[in-house]
Amino acid sequence: MREKTYVDDIDRSVYDIRDAEHDAYRMEAGLTPAIVGDSDKLAVGDNVLAVGNPLGELGGTVTSGIVSALNRSVSIQSSSSVNTMSLIQMDASVSPGNSGGGLFNMNGELIGIVNAKSSSSDAEGLGFAIPINDAIKVAQDLLENGYVTGRPYMGITYLAVNDAQTAAQLGVNAYGIYVVDVVSGGPADKAGLKAGDRIVSIDNTEVAQKTDLGTLMQEHSAGDTLSITVARDGQMQTVSLTLGEKNAANSGNGTNGASRQEKSAESAPQQNPQG
Repeated sequence: MREKTYVDDIDRSVYDIRDAEHDAYRMEAGLTPAIVGDSDKLAVGDNVLAVGNPLGELGGTVTSGIVSALNRSVSIQSSSSVNTMSLIQMDASVSPGNSGGGLFNMNGELIGIVNAKSSSSDAEGLGFAIPINDAIKVAQDLLENGYVTGRPYMGITYLAVNDAQTAAQLGVNAYGIYVVDVVSGGPADKAGLKAGDRIVSIDNTEVAQKTDLGTLMQEHSAGDTLSITVARDGQMQTVSLTLGEKNAANSGNGTNGASRQEKSAESAPQQNPQG
């Protein structure tokens, strides 16, 4: 039987049902599904509780804090990509190992999934969580389609040149975002982008650093058409690019602007967006 997730519109409880045996095991083990709250109703200053397994050794740890900000655009680095996400910022203590734990309001309702903390040694009280409303949409998409629908796909790999050493290595004399690779047959290839192009602007919005590109991509969906101006061989050229849809087949081949400067960090968002 295919695994499904049902959301009860009355109390918004989430039930994970694989088959009758799984359901029986859940009841026998005394597991109770979490009551899911509405993350859209959160306000800055609301009290929250984070439940997780810090350091992978302290299961069931509960820490408290408040919602510090909503819709915070944060770059999340993983071993294979850099994704810009709109997250709940909170000051409850979060450590490596907390990712995947629940963030609850004072009614005991699940309103977020903890996924990151600042990697800066100078920062304190900077934890982040995925709004539960967003998480439910993603889960439903994954169950029904096998991937998250609507996410934009350009089909390029890029490099941010922001220092003299990197510029010298690439043999360029201007800082900016350079296309390193173009996926054959992808949206960028069809639009005429080439390796070596420096992206100057998208829809007349300047692209000077990697955070600019990530933010712009976050504002668009698959099917949108972008006007992209690039510097090539000392001249400016503008191309029209229609974004494709990122899916399981192309996620490893030039994503929605994948950076070549990536590092693994389970809980290390940058303070600026990148996608």
